[in-house]
Amino acid sequence: MNRLITSLVIAILIIAVTPSAITATEGTQIDIQHYKLDIQIYPEKQQFNVQTTITINAIEDEINTVNFLLNPTMKITNIMDNEGNTLYYKRYDDQLNIYLINPLEKSQQTQITIEYYGISKAEEKFGKYGFGGYIGEEGSYMIYESAWYPMVWGDRYTVTTKITVPKDQIGISVGELTEEKEMGLYKEFTWEATIPTRGISFATGKYKVKSSLLKHKTVDCYTYPDTAALADKCLKTASEIGRASCRERV
Repeated sequence: MNRLITSLVIAILIIAVTPSAITATEGTQIDIQHYKLDIQIYPEKQQFNVQTTITINAIEDEINTVNFLLNPTMKITNIMDNEGNTLYYKRYDDQLNIYLINPLEKSQQTQITIEYYGISKAEEKFGKYGFGGYIGEEGSYMIYESAWYPMVWGDRYTVTTKITVPKDQIGISVGELTEEKEMGLYKEFTWEATIPTRGISFATGKYKVKSSLLKHKTVDCYTYPDTAALADKCLKTASEIGRASCRERV
């Protein structure tokens, strides 16, 4: 468990410094522009609740249905359009089809808000993806390949992620940590990915944090107390990857 989450943290650091442009995935009718994710972790119940608002751009005319991938173990409680209207939807295994009240024309933007929750009582491999996640008191994580959030495979987008955890834990995700605040028995961590990314993962736990300066940018490494010795090695690897990436762009 510790090694899996430590590996995920390294992957998040690498993804966060990899730039790319927002582009639509071939064969789709929409281009996802932005995700706003509010995640509440309940370690004692091994459950996480999510509200995600997705900003989409139509790349064709007369779009009546918006289709996403969503892990079939995720339980939807509500879907709304940008005017607060409840939207009808159907699910077929990992396919989520949402029916719009007002069709979209090409280049028109709108927002869809989806509320749902997931329960993970053991490290699981979700369906055909072969990747999973875990929610528990010793730490939690979800890897984007498990389709834990509504996604269009291969699309790129900017992301705002808020993770609320018990106050003795830290929540991390893609991008940069922009805000941290206490709320009674909980803490909220806000992460912003302003460079379009492909895939959103998160991890939470009782981490120790060690930082290093890389090309005038601070890189943080999160480890459990019993694996803190790995921090220097992780930061060295991140530095080497960063230097190689800079050379390739010159």
